[in-house]
Amino acid sequence: MGVISGLGKFFGGILLTLGLAAFLSLYAATWLTTYDNLAPIVTEFISPNISQEQLDSLYNYILYQCNRSQEVVVPVGDVNVTLNCSEIPEKEVIPQLLVQESFKHVYYKTYPCDFLTCIKTLKGQELVMFLVSAQANSFFRQVKLYSLIAAVLGAGLLIVSIRRWKGITRSLGSSFLIISISYLLFSFSPSLLPVPPEASQLASIITSKLFQVLSPYVWGLLIAGIILLVLSLIPTKKEKEEEAWKAEEEEEEALEEEVEEELEE
Repeated sequence: MGVISGLGKFFGGILLTLGLAAFLSLYAATWLTTYDNLAPIVTEFISPNISQEQLDSLYNYILYQCNRSQEVVVPVGDVNVTLNCSEIPEKEVIPQLLVQESFKHVYYKTYPCDFLTCIKTLKGQELVMFLVSAQANSFFRQVKLYSLIAAVLGAGLLIVSIRRWKGITRSLGSSFLIISISYLLFSFSPSLLPVPPEASQLASIITSKLFQVLSPYVWGLLIAGIILLVLSLIPTKKEKEEEAWKAEEEEEEALEEEVEEELEE
């Protein structure tokens, strides 16, 4: 029974910790790869890289093409963005519009492979584009639920295996603290991420956004972990009764010793 209980504690703790960590990571990945959240980040990062000279040249090209047609096709990387000439915005807004429209093509692109196969076969920029696609977002949403179920099962296994209030609160509190502190260290140290120098600014922006999203959950886990550990230090009613019983026994033994000493005298 002791071996089974020990195994239950071990695997329950691992399942809870990894499940919660995976849930937070997948929650962040799901939020980040949602189009409405990711598009502004991409626009903010890419648009400022267009120089004024490039913008003037681009705007003149659009005006020239619109004098000849109702639509103009603007190549943006590997994507051709079609603009309606009757809806051409002000010159300063065009870079953001082009980035947004081109990103739609990238985001909603359909890849002829499942998530794991794409991870193995795609390389370089194509892999990065896949990881921020709608297809990847769908995968993150599905797996996020499984990770939460794993965490709940781990907590249940811990409770069943330990069965004692102090042990349960100590184990749960420790897991919560490990996860929350790990995420806090990650959020405060984005420079530790293995990203190339040219992507460091984007990594910093993404890290900041993700921490804002995860912050309530991370701080909640930290506070819950501290509370549970404090509760594990508070004696239970049974422990108080045992201490009182031991104190009574010690008093009785002391009285018996005094009586014996008096009789000997």
